[in-house]
Amino acid sequence: MNQTVVAQQNTVSKNQTTRGVKIIGIGGAGCSVLKKLATLNLPGVELIPCHTDFSMLKGFDRTLPLGTIGAGSGLNDQQVRQWASTQKPAIRELLDSSTGAVILVTGLGGGTGSGAAPIIAEIARQQDLLTVACVTMPFSSEGYETIQAAEVGLKHLVLYCDSVVAFSLDNLEKTFADDLSITEFYAAADDLVLQAARMIPDIVITSEEINTDLNDVRAVLSKSGPAFFTQVVIDSPTRLDTCLSQLNQTFEGSRSQPIRRILLLIKSSSKKPVTMLETRSIVQALTQLIGRKAELFKIALVTDESLEERLQLTILTGGFIELDELK
Repeated sequence: MNQTVVAQQNTVSKNQTTRGVKIIGIGGAGCSVLKKLATLNLPGVELIPCHTDFSMLKGFDRTLPLGTIGAGSGLNDQQVRQWASTQKPAIRELLDSSTGAVILVTGLGGGTGSGAAPIIAEIARQQDLLTVACVTMPFSSEGYETIQAAEVGLKHLVLYCDSVVAFSLDNLEKTFADDLSITEFYAAADDLVLQAARMIPDIVITSEEINTDLNDVRAVLSKSGPAFFTQVVIDSPTRLDTCLSQLNQTFEGSRSQPIRRILLLIKSSSKKPVTMLETRSIVQALTQLIGRKAELFKIALVTDESLEERLQLTILTGGFIELDELK
């Protein structure tokens, strides 16, 4: 096994900036996540909304409007695809030479996401940019046409993106508490997509002391295909034991999956930073659970003072199906 393990310690501060990361929120779901991301003031990240409803584009420096009247897509992904095709020059301009990575955030099935996201992903691929999509898939009760549009959109994204994280609303409904209102449910889904979307910006940080190269992340995610995302937050005096127990529960039954790529982000505060023992134990557990055949395994350690004594793991695993095999 030719496994590459890269560890990097970064500290988030006001003086640090990410290099060339652009997050494009497409459609209602994508713009909703983008507005939440805007409140985080992530350094060096450009947020670009893309919508057929022009009222959703307010408050951002650069936008990508689709269509001419700004009244929505009418749930017509084919019409949106045509609008996005006419905007190819504008998309190429947005993804200029300063861009190192593109993260697409959207909900598939409703029209704008399914129609526009593959067009943007294709252009990003043509410009040789690291391209990652974080999407939600519709409820099975939303109707045949919606589900079909979502599945077609997802297939196109997998072809054009390096990595695609897809969250099934049906599965999230089973995970979240039953007493959530509809508004609370979609807010919780948005938060999960947000955490997936900010993973690369959290890792790719430049400071006076440390220069984390975007190529490290690119090496792990390049052509890794469908990906699995999970986040574990531990608030316990015995946080290592609790963490290892949660990892076992999360990845139980995944040992047979041919996972070739693992991206691991460990966050802690300076009040209680992650220790060498904790880092080594977490990496060993992940290796045994899912990474014994991993070709690339990147670990990034980031300081986040808001965590206080908590420990946060964010894990992205891919390489289940190589792009050539998928085609």
